[in-house]
Amino acid sequence: MQNNKNRYFNISSLANISIQFLNYAVPIISYPYLGRVLGATAFGSMSFWLAIAGFLSVITEYGYRYSAAKLVTEGRPIIERQAVYWAAQYSRLLIFFIIFILGSAYLIFDDKYTKFYFFSVSCVLIFGSALFPAWFFIGCGRYKEMALLLAAPRFLSLLCIFIFVKNSDHVLLAVLFQSIPLLLSGILAQIFLIKKLKIQHKLPSFLEVTNVLRGGWREFISALAMSGYQTLPVIFLGFTSSAAHVASYAITEKIIQAIKSLTTALGQTIFSKNIAKNDQLSYKYFIKDNSVFFAVNMAFCVIINIFGYYSKSFLGNSYVDIVEIFAVMSLIPLVAGFSNVAGVQTLLPLGKAKVFMYATAIAGGFGILSGVLLSSFMHGIGMALGVLLAEVILACVLTLNAVKALDKKESS
Repeated sequence: MQNNKNRYFNISSLANISIQFLNYAVPIISYPYLGRVLGATAFGSMSFWLAIAGFLSVITEYGYRYSAAKLVTEGRPIIERQAVYWAAQYSRLLIFFIIFILGSAYLIFDDKYTKFYFFSVSCVLIFGSALFPAWFFIGCGRYKEMALLLAAPRFLSLLCIFIFVKNSDHVLLAVLFQSIPLLLSGILAQIFLIKKLKIQHKLPSFLEVTNVLRGGWREFISALAMSGYQTLPVIFLGFTSSAAHVASYAITEKIIQAIKSLTTALGQTIFSKNIAKNDQLSYKYFIKDNSVFFAVNMAFCVIINIFGYYSKSFLGNSYVDIVEIFAVMSLIPLVAGFSNVAGVQTLLPLGKAKVFMYATAIAGGFGILSGVLLSSFMHGIGMALGVLLAEVILACVLTLNAVKALDKKESS
């Protein structure tokens, strides 16, 4: 019983949960304030550029949280871990510079200098994402250290927002203060790894870089598809709807993702246990994990609906349809829990990355397409329905494949 309990509650899982929550804590605390002082137009613009930065950051992540993380687990030779680390990090930095050069060239040559300023500031977040080796900390199981490295810069950012952002003219500062914490964390992480973990610098060969890229492409496609229907809706709404609709959807999406990140973090911790202990991959744990996630996410669903019901009283009446958007999106963490158990905790440890990739890619594409179609006449509500439908499809497909894979494992 004690071992089962430790499967869900230990120092690593609590640290990982705090890490994931920190990714959204600053927006949750600061968004109501920013929504009032910036106004709908500026707030919508801020959300639009941060969504772009968030989507491009997934490209620099390249799915290494699940592919490269397996190559640096504790017990592997330090020389092998160093080689994987620098190959992955250099590949991520290369991806960032390609994104920055292409984006800057397009905006400058098209005389879109105002957008170039926003893009440049947003690139601070993308560069920070490329620099911070979250995948390495996950692979080594050093969640506590990762949480500490992320915490201080994020709360410093929150303080700066409340001190310096006072009106709509400060929207660029609002983007900067939400982008720079990850860059500071990335710098601190490099110092920590070199000084404390003795990860000595090694310039990777071209073959080493291409090997880690080939090893992570399936997880990359999955992560890109998953992120696509989480971040692209804000971008599409920025082109098709008013700033008020963008603002309503953006603040709801951030809060939902914050709640979802808590169970995602728990799932990542169990994932690291499953790749180390193959005997924990069984129907028994599959049902147990689903029960735990359902109970936790059901409680979150109730809390989200209560929060959404009273949202206009403290966010203001300019948030169009926000109560209805909360009602729809409150179901997303509940459904996503089944996807997490079936995909991350079962299929990936069983070596079914290809199934996971195709399922998430198809569901993500469907979510974007249906969201765009529905938002054309339902705006933020339509986009929320599209994302929810994608989550339902993904949960069904992954669960069916997980059951099939477990049945094959236990019958062999």
